[in-house]
Amino acid sequence: MRLPLFVYGTLIPGQPNDHYVAAHLLAQEPAWFAHGRLYTFETFPMLIETAEGQPIHGRLLTLNPVTYDAVLQQLDELEEYDPADETNSPYLRRQREVQTADGRTHTAWVYLGQPHFVTFGLPHIPSGDWVQHTAEQANQDSMAAWWQTHGVKLLFGQKGEE
Repeated sequence: MRLPLFVYGTLIPGQPNDHYVAAHLLAQEPAWFAHGRLYTFETFPMLIETAEGQPIHGRLLTLNPVTYDAVLQQLDELEEYDPADETNSPYLRRQREVQTADGRTHTAWVYLGQPHFVTFGLPHIPSGDWVQHTAEQANQDSMAAWWQTHGVKLLFGQKGEE
């Protein structure tokens, strides 16, 4: 079945893996998955479906039907989803409902993480928004480098060094 694809991490346009889908997009729009918890493995997220979860922000992508099957196969490989060995697949591709800003509900493919791959203490993203999280991390990383170079002088001044 050729469903749209809900992406919430590195496949979002403008993120590191968008090249897998960019040339095959017919349409995209903001969307969210109603009940989940988004965990970060630093360079990529994993969405765990939970009944008490929060909205997970992403994009609903409509792919070109001519290249659809090949793209989906590439994405399955990227996400290490093996339909013949789901137990050992970190992600499962499942049909789920997502909602768009206009209030419509769409059935889409979603790569859901398997809870047993989320180790104890792995940080989750409270906002449910990978793009916001990575922007904050990049800002924190550059701020941390700045602070390491300049922070001590600004925090403690030059008192006592005269």
